[in-house]
Amino acid sequence: MSTNSDQLAILGQQVVDTLIATYNPNNDPSLALAIHPGQALADGIVQNGVTNPLRLSEWLEDQYDYPLWLKRSDASSVSASSVGSLTAKSAYLAMIPWAQPGVPVDAPSYARIAAMVAEARKDIGDNPDALPFSCEPTDFAEPSCTAWHVFDQRISRTTATTTETPGAIKANPHLWKMRVLTKEVVSNLTAVSEAVERRKAFAAELAVVPRVEAVRKLRMQPHLTDYATQPVEFLGIQDAASTAVNLSQFSANHLGGLTASPLHARALAATLPTFSRIRAARRHFTAEADHVSPPREQPNASSTQMQLDTSLVNRLATIQLHDLIKNPVVTEVTTSDSELHVHFEYCMLTITRRIAGTRWWHPDLVDEEDWYVPGMKRGDMIKASTDETYAHCLPQGLLLVRNVEFSGSWTAEARTTMQNAVSFLGPFLMQAPTGSTSSTSDLEQISVLGVGVQVIGELCFPLPPLPPMDDPAELERPVV
Repeated sequence: MSTNSDQLAILGQQVVDTLIATYNPNNDPSLALAIHPGQALADGIVQNGVTNPLRLSEWLEDQYDYPLWLKRSDASSVSASSVGSLTAKSAYLAMIPWAQPGVPVDAPSYARIAAMVAEARKDIGDNPDALPFSCEPTDFAEPSCTAWHVFDQRISRTTATTTETPGAIKANPHLWKMRVLTKEVVSNLTAVSEAVERRKAFAAELAVVPRVEAVRKLRMQPHLTDYATQPVEFLGIQDAASTAVNLSQFSANHLGGLTASPLHARALAATLPTFSRIRAARRHFTAEADHVSPPREQPNASSTQMQLDTSLVNRLATIQLHDLIKNPVVTEVTTSDSELHVHFEYCMLTITRRIAGTRWWHPDLVDEEDWYVPGMKRGDMIKASTDETYAHCLPQGLLLVRNVEFSGSWTAEARTTMQNAVSFLGPFLMQAPTGSTSSTSDLEQISVLGVGVQVIGELCFPLPPLPPMDDPAELERPVV
């Protein structure tokens, strides 16, 4: 049995269970699901109902080629774009041209590994920066596309909560809330165009400096796993009494003090105040992450002045879960006797990394353990995970939703939130109801719609540490 305050949590578990049943029914451990706040489909990808392949490739590389740091148990994740890390493509291109077998020449596996490296080099070609991305199906925007599935559920006070299955993914309770997005949080998000310029500038810098210098810059990069050991204090987000957080139990829902603003080749301490007004505390933890309570104050008037225009949608495309949970929560979404009706369509776009039908990304070489890159140590590009409950993962499919609609008898608090330019119901980015559908009656059913086509998650495969081996010369070089 549930209360109306449980409805979104129950919905979240139903959605997660449905997605797993659809896209990973056999619980393949080589696949992982990530769910995050909805990011609207970029402009220009679909033109007159047809996908523009060039714009699609740019969008996939700019936003979804970053490795994720994923907590498997609840599908929460943080994109490497949050700390300005390289895309997977850039990391791959920084390794493959110089990769070497890590076994003796007379070893049985030497010829096989050497052939894999040679083939990978050949397939990246003479213009690696232009290597494209695409997806399947490419006709996802056309009415005749059969890849879309329908989710339609009604949740009431009599809806039973889901029985937990050992090992199953549990919906993140911090994501499945109703929240208004404040102007303060939005202003700290990085627009996609800004993130792209920073990424390109850093990649260009690495391409021209000596390899030793490039490796040094990469090692200086802030990394997602650094946040797992950095307690932070929240400033200007919660009450006057700030709460120190133990991020050793890392998950995206606990990263309330970090914003998704790419940082590159700069000291982390110099950049954090710019983006989120947080300060690093001492390395000894003073509180557990489970003690964090997201703010519940009512949205202020300034948040209603935002307009959900193209520029705002572009900025929202970088939002992460740790951005979302800094916003006020609606404590009671529907009235006590209301049924919540949820409808949306969903599909999975499989990301392809091919040129003229030939893979330029070789997963077999990525998974091979016996190769190295001169001048690099193991994990310089992708660090090893020291906790089996977390993994570095690379998106291989995008979870799209469209025609999102929520219907119910909403509380006054929920209706106030809906009137804001930007609000979320769970991971879904919502539109404000029109004047003709709004009501002050607690009994009237009001429908609210999602914003167009959104990406609310990814299907990923885990990444090993890359390069997988130390350069033997690095091990022999004396420490200065």
